[in-house]
Amino acid sequence: MPDCKEIGRRVTELRKSGRCDEALRLGYEHLGNCQESWGLRGSLAWTVRDCRVKKFDPKNQNANPHDLVAAVKEIRSLNEFNLYDEVSVFVTASFEAANHLVEAQQHELALGLMESLDKQSLSRTPNSFEGKVYPS
Repeated sequence: MPDCKEIGRRVTELRKSGRCDEALRLGYEHLGNCQESWGLRGSLAWTVRDCRVKKFDPKNQNANPHDLVAAVKEIRSLNEFNLYDEVSVFVTASFEAANHLVEAQQHELALGLMESLDKQSLSRTPNSFEGKVYPS
């Protein structure tokens, strides 16, 4: 049995060093054996956010907006145990993706993402982590 906590830490290290493909590959390679590892699932969700949502370029004509929506759904699936935490990767990615979609003139897709959020679970106060402010 792999050390799921350690794999989660390694995924985070790879993500923070900009090695997205390696981080995603490692995380998904071990996810089947670590389904209950919320640390690995969370690390993988933040990696999907950084590598697929944050880096999405709405000005790129070849960028597929449906890939962005799929990335947010993937994050939701990975983080279903804790969708509306103080600093929520799902909420953060949803807002970022919606902004990208509006910039790409994909208003219906952006509205669909925003409508998928549980408004009762959202906080009016943004949270911060390591000096960065996130919607929550």
